[in-house]
Amino acid sequence: KQWYQRRVRVQHVHKHFSFIHFDGPYFSRVGELQSVYDPRFCAQITKRKLTTEAVCRGDHAFFHDSHLLAFAVNGAVHAGYNQCLDVNSVEEGVEVTTYGCHVVTGDMSPPGDTQRCSYDEATGEVRHESTGRCLTFTGPYVVAMMACSGEATQKWRLSE
Repeated sequence: KQWYQRRVRVQHVHKHFSFIHFDGPYFSRVGELQSVYDPRFCAQITKRKLTTEAVCRGDHAFFHDSHLLAFAVNGAVHAGYNQCLDVNSVEEGVEVTTYGCHVVTGDMSPPGDTQRCSYDEATGEVRHESTGRCLTFTGPYVVAMMACSGEATQKWRLSE
C-alpha cells in the first residue's frame, strides 16, 4: 500500500483521478489481484469487464492501470475513474462488469447490493456480499462469480 501511496500523491497530473487519495480512511486495500491457481494471470479491467491477463504488473502497476483495484471500507471495489466492480445477476457463472459507482468516493455509506464485495486475506477469496459467490478463475482471460468452494481457482493474492 505504501508503494502506491507514494506514487499516487505525485500523479495529480491525471486530473480525472486526482480526487482519489488512497491514504485516507476510505480504502482498506489497494493492489493487483493475482490468481493463486495460475500465478501467471492477474485480474484486469477490459472493455468494462473484469478479466484476467497473462501479464502481471506486480510493483510496476501505475495509478490508473487497468490492473489496479481499490477495496473501499464500505464494500465497493473501485476499478478506475468512477467505476466499480458490479455483479448484476444472481445466476451462477455470471461475469463481473464495471459500472458507475453507486456511492461517491469518500462517502462511507454502503453501495448497492450489486457492488458490495470483500477480500479475505486469510482465505484469498473475493466474495460478493449479496450473492455469497466468490470470484473464480474459470480459464485464461475469464473470471466469473461461482458458489464458494475453497478451491484454488477462487483464491487470489492481492499485491500491494
